[in-house]
Amino acid sequence: YELYSPRAIIAHIDLGTEAGTTDTILNGPRSVSYHWYIPRHAKYVIEFVPEGRGAWHAGVVHEPQKDLGTLLGGANKVIDSGEPNRYSYGICYEGRTTSTKPTQGQIDLARELLKQKKIDHLPVIAHWQVTSYKPRIVSEFAHALALSDK
Repeated sequence: YELYSPRAIIAHIDLGTEAGTTDTILNGPRSVSYHWYIPRHAKYVIEFVPEGRGAWHAGVVHEPQKDLGTLLGGANKVIDSGEPNRYSYGICYEGRTTSTKPTQGQIDLARELLKQKKIDHLPVIAHWQVTSYKPRIVSEFAHALALSDK
């Protein structure tokens, strides 16, 4: 489906392996996807969904962080829509557990990707800020990407 005017990047952690996640996204029921996925080894980025298309990466809004509108710098279409997927890019790192931090290689590769795509100016939001029950460890990835040289 169509990606409307992107207003943010939502950072994710994937609890599976590269092989399992790739198989699920490409051959599964099409209930989850990301624009970009960065494996643990950080040798390359996997693009699952092209930039102009929406990816089902953030589900629907569930008890979002109260100051999310401020993080987005104004009119909060991510929350107002009730469906953040149409207003954001999804970038995910392979983490495998809810306590696995991103590697420096994953952070560096993600920063380079966002810079190359010319979207490194967009605010970066951790998935739990939109969908409250998601792992908090992804904040480290989101924070690192938000601090990239702009």
